[in-house]
Amino acid sequence: MPAFLDTNILIYCVDESESIKRPMALALLRQLLTEAEPVYISTQVAVEFMRWVSRERLPAVNSQNLLDTLTPFACQPTTISLVRSAWALAQDHTISWFDALIVQAALDARCTTLYSEDLQHGRRFGTLEIVNPFQ
Repeated sequence: MPAFLDTNILIYCVDESESIKRPMALALLRQLLTEAEPVYISTQVAVEFMRWVSRERLPAVNSQNLLDTLTPFACQPTTISLVRSAWALAQDHTISWFDALIVQAALDARCTTLYSEDLQHGRRFGTLEIVNPFQ
């Protein structure tokens, strides 16, 4: 069962100010990366993560190391087809545009779980279930 990670999960893994969510996010990541199934992110997630890293003005060495932390993940590219489908998804399900891009990327990657705290825990989009790992 492939899983998909929203940006906030990755940020919590490296944000030392998150004393409660950081250990939970790291444990989730360790668990997922030891399983045989791929763990997906999207182009959007990678860009949002690196944007956060640059805004936090982390030292260059840390920024490069953080970029390297994205290596274990399969990356679902943002295509025009994905954008079209996400647009329809946003309208049909009354979710934000950026959330729809994440959901559609997870659907396109055939993931069964999307880990995020930005969408309703337990909500389903077909075979994709939203899981808030901090609940």
